[in-house]
Amino acid sequence: MTQHALVQAPAFGPLPTQFRALTPAPRAQALASVLVVDANPMFRQAVRTVLELAGYSVLVAANAQECLRVLGRREVHALIVDFGLTGMDGPRLVQRLRDNPMYGRLPCLLLSGSDSHEDEVRGLEAGADDFIIKSDGFQVLKHRLRAHLRRKAAEDAAMQRVEARHVHELELAEARAAREAEEMRQGLLAVIDQHAAEVERLRLADGLRLCPDLLAELSDALREPLGAIVGFAELLSGELFGPLGNRQRDCVRRILEGARAQLGLVNALLDLTHLETGRLRLARSPINVALLLDAVGGVLREAARSRKITMEMAVPRDLPLVQIDPTRVRQVLHSVLAQGLCDAAPGSTLRVEARRWVDGLEVAVQRVGPALGLDDDDPGAATARRLTFTVARRLAELHGGTLLSQGEGAEVTLRLPAMAAL
Repeated sequence: MTQHALVQAPAFGPLPTQFRALTPAPRAQALASVLVVDANPMFRQAVRTVLELAGYSVLVAANAQECLRVLGRREVHALIVDFGLTGMDGPRLVQRLRDNPMYGRLPCLLLSGSDSHEDEVRGLEAGADDFIIKSDGFQVLKHRLRAHLRRKAAEDAAMQRVEARHVHELELAEARAAREAEEMRQGLLAVIDQHAAEVERLRLADGLRLCPDLLAELSDALREPLGAIVGFAELLSGELFGPLGNRQRDCVRRILEGARAQLGLVNALLDLTHLETGRLRLARSPINVALLLDAVGGVLREAARSRKITMEMAVPRDLPLVQIDPTRVRQVLHSVLAQGLCDAAPGSTLRVEARRWVDGLEVAVQRVGPALGLDDDDPGAATARRLTFTVARRLAELHGGTLLSQGEGAEVTLRLPAMAAL
């Protein structure tokens, strides 16, 4: 196979006028940045002159190490590499760049002083986009460089269009999921309000008790779909079906929080129906309420910190024992403290104090500072407050105690009788 010698320096010459006949006039703004890697300084300068006259911004390097340093400091749109570099030759350099995700799509052109078919195959297998014989002249190099840059620009534009379409589809899906979740939430709130009104009417009108059929209806109509929403939202939140974007993750978080809140309302409503029908039974045991307050405070302390609310716990260890159902009293304490946190504005303080009382002990939860206030546009907020407090008050009464609210929830006091009084 014929071997072509490297282009000699005199063929290029130091004068730019020899290249003006081969290239168009320079443009006002560079088309792209090209890095030329060649050990021959004369040939390197000749390629640089030709490409700069064609309007490119040209960087140069004498070997693979200099090439890597330039790539680490400057943005490069195309690479022209001499096949016969010393140390790390052209194909090995191209292979190394292709193994790096940052340069996987960078157009790489190999220049060779030989027309060896084996060299061409080796260079293309290493990942080069083109193999050009130096003796073919600069016109071939310029045209092929321009073609590869146009191809890269077209690929980038196509990828941008695909990404834009994907983002648009994700936004539409997010909006649709948020709309469906809100419609489901409003429907569930309507069902809850309807049954809450029915419970109140039955209790206040003539003391009638809820029938088992209504309890079954509530369980089937409310708990099952809410459980499904929570389950699917948890799967999405765990990214089991693929990674989520920031907006998708926020949307799933809101769906999960809303579904859990509604499920809490359903459980509160069902607790209330069990209380009204006398189906709820207490599992009493002698307990120091300080232990329950420690547990509830530990659960809610992080939520208070995230909302910039200070929790002050004044709970002595020598409180009198009370004969209570610890699960139900903890439910009461959690409801009272959680509602206090929801009502308190950032910078407020929530004081929790347990002390002896005449016939037992009392736990006072006081909000010091401004309140957020209720959202009149959200009917579910008033329903949640009413149901949660009603269940907590009825549980306290079932233990022989009371739950009092003063100042529109600014201070809530739970009183429980001591063991001797039971």
